[in-house]
Amino acid sequence: MRDTVWTFKTAQFRITLELSPSYESYDGDGEIQRKLNDGEYVQFDSIVRVFHRDTGAEIGFDSLGASVYDEPSKFWSEHRGLGTYACRKEGEPLCGSYFPQMVREACREARKAIAKLGALKVRENAL
Repeated sequence: MRDTVWTFKTAQFRITLELSPSYESYDGDGEIQRKLNDGEYVQFDSIVRVFHRDTGAEIGFDSLGASVYDEPSKFWSEHRGLGTYACRKEGEPLCGSYFPQMVREACREARKAIAKLGALKVRENAL
């Protein structure tokens, strides 16, 4: 089951972040799995989607699997520069942030889709 945990709207688009449980593990020594089993950590997959607001059509997305956090909200809040992962000086870009990179990539995909649609030739009576 996916949960939408973050949404950003513009005049024409809606961008969402959805999380779903993940069960893949890349744990070398078993420490992460122990903390997952104890409820200290949560593991999830993330999908950023871009939708056209009028039609609801998905026009861009990016995904990342098997993130592990003690608080899932840190994935999108701290990675936007609101917490300890904001390892930057004032005015510099964030470093090590997956969430903003995912939003940028989903928007890049949406721009590509829009550009392709603009190049389509459709007969007036075809629709």
